[in-house]
Amino acid sequence: MTRAKKTIIGFLAIGLVSLPVAYFIGNHLLGTYSEQALSVIAKRGKRHGVLIQEPKFEQAKISGIRAARWTDVSARLQFPESEGFDPNRIFNVQIGQIELWLAGGGTVVLEAHDIAIESVEKDGSSGSADEVRSDRIFAQEFQCQFEMDLFNPMPGLVNVLPELVGLMKAGATQIPVVTEGLLEFSLKGKTVKARIRVAQVEEGQTLVLDSEDIRPVSDLFDEALTDSELELISIYPLRAARLLRIKDDAESTARAAHSRDGQVPQDAFRHVLWSFLLTNKYGAAFAELVTDAHEQGDTGNSPAERDMDYHNNAIGRRYAEEKMRRKQILSRVQNDASVIREPR
Repeated sequence: MTRAKKTIIGFLAIGLVSLPVAYFIGNHLLGTYSEQALSVIAKRGKRHGVLIQEPKFEQAKISGIRAARWTDVSARLQFPESEGFDPNRIFNVQIGQIELWLAGGGTVVLEAHDIAIESVEKDGSSGSADEVRSDRIFAQEFQCQFEMDLFNPMPGLVNVLPELVGLMKAGATQIPVVTEGLLEFSLKGKTVKARIRVAQVEEGQTLVLDSEDIRPVSDLFDEALTDSELELISIYPLRAARLLRIKDDAESTARAAHSRDGQVPQDAFRHVLWSFLLTNKYGAAFAELVTDAHEQGDTGNSPAERDMDYHNNAIGRRYAEEKMRRKQILSRVQNDASVIREPR
């Protein structure tokens, strides 16, 4: 064997040994850096209104020349300053795999697979003992793109964080996002499933529900959901379950009160209480948006009945802004001269 051949074989042998070593070291460094990054992201999350608790992953690996992969990623999220979520509402996030790869031009693509998000909260709106509510979102894939410097990736990850938080809190973001999934929640003892996807709007992209998947829910209420209500619920997918539960709460409470005492003005009580609960949860402007949607279209109400409902909805908002307690509402509906109890 010539000297040249021996040299080539020697270099090949060194390469075969060093590549696995380099791969092992690279994975180790990726794992260490990823843990540090999670710690920084969790601290930065507080600035954007999200508490990121117990973020972790099972394994971090270099995947090809321009990609990295994390498996079995999980975290617990809370949004203590959000108008849409209770401070004690917890989101348990489980992701089978996350892959980050370079698309070129400083753009990176984040792909997540096998995503399950379960939100758990105590619902004390009925005035009785708190009941634990659990809603779930499932998605096979989630993809988004953003700018990131591979040699200094932390600023890019920190900058994309408020966009992802906005997607969770308000269902909207300005970065390119692709996903399809399923929202699943319980209502009146029934399991409701609705497809969820991303729609393009002027402000960017937003999550929406398939309104036709929500339409069968109308059969669970004394009064059917109007088309305007269905449309409104579909563009607020992360509020959908709570909106329907508040509606059911007000309807069932008014029905039960009238059953116990026939002098209770059931329709007036229902509207005042419904608007009161919505205002306490989401503020007066959004409460008005929701209750107005119920009055739009062919509802079967006379003009006098519709005027009464609009008026009593406004009364409910005022009661909430006056910090009235829920247990006071029925008495006020029966005795407050400003409440309309019968169509005029």
